Amino acid sequence: MHQEIKLGDLPALDHLRPGQLIVFFKDARSDVVTDTAGRPANECTTVAVFNGVADAEVYANTIVAATPTLCAEIYDHRGRSGEPLRRVYDESLRRRFDPERRARQHTWIGGCLLLAFCLWAILAARLSSEHFLWFYIVGIKIFTLGTVLFVRGMSYFMSKRWQK
Repeated sequence: MHQEIKLGDLPALDHLRPGQLIVFFKDARSDVVTDTAGRPANECTTVAVFNGVADAEVYANTIVAATPTLCAEIYDHRGRSGEPLRRVYDESLRRRFDPERRARQHTWIGGCLLLAFCLWAILAARLSSEHFLWFYIVGIKIFTLGTVLFVRGMSYFMSKRWQK
């Protein structure tokens, strides 16, 4: 059993008690907040408020199963001010849009590129200057891409750790 609150009803959203959970829906591809049918949200769009995690998850799974392009995000009584407690995707989209999976991929790919750069730097330093020219042209690009991906992935996990 849940109650529904309109997004435009700010006093009602401000008076949520600890332990209550809010379920928001968004388009999984564009991150636009939507209603349960997938239409963009406005002031008249309602959000469901639950007193238990199990009820909120059942509701989120039911709506996402009916409209697979949606992602349900379950927040605590503070609303969308922080990370959601849980995200619910349709199975067909979970592997593609899950932020933890994406961060893990970025960390591994970035780390592998940085390792390749380091090994190539050692090899280039020991061989001829001609090999060093190729290292300079291609290796710096590998280093830059590897660093960006690695830092991007690790920053996700570090921010999750600091929030606990």
